[in-house]
Amino acid sequence: MAYYTGRVKQKVWRDYFLNIYSEETLQLFHSSIKGEQDWLSLIVQKNRKSFHPIRHLLVMTALDITVEDVFNNELNQPFGQPNYPCQNIVCDYFNVSIIENVSITLCGDTKKPIGTFSCPICKFSYTRRGPDKSEDDKFRRTRVKSYGSLWESKLHEFSQLGLGLRALSRKMGADPNTIKRYLNADKESSLNIEQKVNPVKEDRQIWLSLQWKHPQKSIKQLREVEKALYMRLYRNDKEWLKANSPTPLKRTSTTRINWNKRDEEVLKKVTQVVENLLKQDSKPVRITYSKVGYLIGKRALLEKKLDKLPRTRFYLQDKIETVEEFQKRRILYTIKHFQKNGEELIPWKILRYSGIKDCARWLELIDSYTELKH
Repeated sequence: MAYYTGRVKQKVWRDYFLNIYSEETLQLFHSSIKGEQDWLSLIVQKNRKSFHPIRHLLVMTALDITVEDVFNNELNQPFGQPNYPCQNIVCDYFNVSIIENVSITLCGDTKKPIGTFSCPICKFSYTRRGPDKSEDDKFRRTRVKSYGSLWESKLHEFSQLGLGLRALSRKMGADPNTIKRYLNADKESSLNIEQKVNPVKEDRQIWLSLQWKHPQKSIKQLREVEKALYMRLYRNDKEWLKANSPTPLKRTSTTRINWNKRDEEVLKKVTQVVENLLKQDSKPVRITYSKVGYLIGKRALLEKKLDKLPRTRFYLQDKIETVEEFQKRRILYTIKHFQKNGEELIPWKILRYSGIKDCARWLELIDSYTELKH
């Protein structure tokens, strides 16, 4: 009912489970899989949700396994149990079982597992098509994904000794075409490094000429004229660019801000937004400085200049919600929502709908609230 990767075939699993338990039986244990909350598919996925012990027992009974089986039984891995050997012939840990983990994917054509193994020391990475049929299969590989920096540096070192292509091939554990490809790439890389010097000098000259042609333009205006040139210098020659550019003009503000008037204007907008958030029929939104600022289009003002808006600050200090206050409001909203729709007030269901993990404090609140309603 699952692939080699551990992903469950949900339809097969669902049909199997429903073949064991009737809907009436599941309802008896408050574990129906009809409706919005399909716990059956979630319980076999990797997630942070918690499930009632009864539901774990239902699953274990359906699979005919015990609690000991769940915690102690080793999975049947397609590549056997770790560790796995490094297959880099120039690594000190060649054929030593040093790789602790394997990443498993499925072949698109055959649906067979493909394991990817990476050495933590030399970064040599290879794949093997599974499943393994014997212990010796651990020392087999299908394809090399990455030879790693150690292998490449060793190849560069050995190539300086005057060895032939085939001798290098035997020494590096790779076919001659691979050796040839890496040596050519190494040569091209060296040429590229040498060729990078002249373009930087040319860019410097063009940037200086641009300033001579436009002596009144600021650095921002010059950047608009030659965007590509500016970005090349910014990435490759930042310090030189900074030292050889027009000095930014200092901004001087002659307008004085009437903070009392601004405080009054912002307070009106803030009050309206907060009242709307508290009256909304949809799921509650937590009242924070950032949220209120975003909704009135003055987020930076509330975050940086709130001390200049005393009335707004005083109002918000009373309205801003802590995490616990917001959680309480969400729970009360959920209870009212359930009552409006005629749903049963089940504590765990209320917490789940509210997006809150089980907590004794909230369960007591729910119990006391529902008792008052009754």
